[in-house]
Amino acid sequence: MHEKRVSWEGMESLNKKLVEKLDKERFDCLLCIGSGGLILGKLIADSKAIPLSAIIANSYDKGEKSKKQVKLSNIATISPLKGKVLVVDDLADSGETLEAVIELLKTFPNITNIKTAVTFTKPHSKITPDYYVEETSSWIIFPYEKVEFQSDQS
Repeated sequence: MHEKRVSWEGMESLNKKLVEKLDKERFDCLLCIGSGGLILGKLIADSKAIPLSAIIANSYDKGEKSKKQVKLSNIATISPLKGKVLVVDDLADSGETLEAVIELLKTFPNITNIKTAVTFTKPHSKITPDYYVEETSSWIIFPYEKVEFQSDQS
């Protein structure tokens, strides 16, 4: 699989493109998915002047099964999630993380609309994000993953 390394400068450019796509939309709050969506979520929340919340998602192998399950943390928020919510992550790969977060948010009675935004999406993702900058089959290495990626190669 082709590898695509994204620099900090490249991320800044991609993030600006995503913010431009969101320009005419109004959201009541933003939920970023950590850890990959934390930086992007902060940038979008600041640019749109909307409350920022976060949830941590982790995929892990359960026993010997190859199927990955998504484990979600509690949502960290100062103001309640309500109205039109924008869910932000860096990448929609399998789509399972976005799907799990959306299913969780559907249980919140005061949320009326859920939209998703990512920097990259993969063609095989089970969810097509509402907003994204680029679709790619490449293995994406973000600048904040360099240490993680290096330790995996050891």
